[in-house]
Amino acid sequence: MTAIDKTKLWIAALMALAAFYFGFHGDPATPLAHRAGALLGGLVAAAGLLWFSQPGRDFMVYCRESALEVRKVVWPKKDETIRMTGVVLVFVTIVALFLWMVDAILASLLSLVAL
Repeated sequence: MTAIDKTKLWIAALMALAAFYFGFHGDPATPLAHRAGALLGGLVAAAGLLWFSQPGRDFMVYCRESALEVRKVVWPKKDETIRMTGVVLVFVTIVALFLWMVDAILASLLSLVAL
């Protein structure tokens, strides 16, 4: 990352912080529309500045590739989802019962030792 890109990132971060400050903690006498405008305007300006930096362009490429990968996902059918949910619930119940039994056994052993 070049020094110019680092500078752009710092300026964008400061713009976003200023937008949040003036949007949420600005003068209460300022109309809400002006504070909302400051918030949205600052965030849009920060995003615009990020758009022209190399990390911003890399992030957009990542987002596009992620969207392509999501389209490739084979989602399970309704009956398969219900069946797998049932398997998970049964397994969770079995583990909960096992842990309850172990807890009860350890509690009874400790009560014998504490005598």
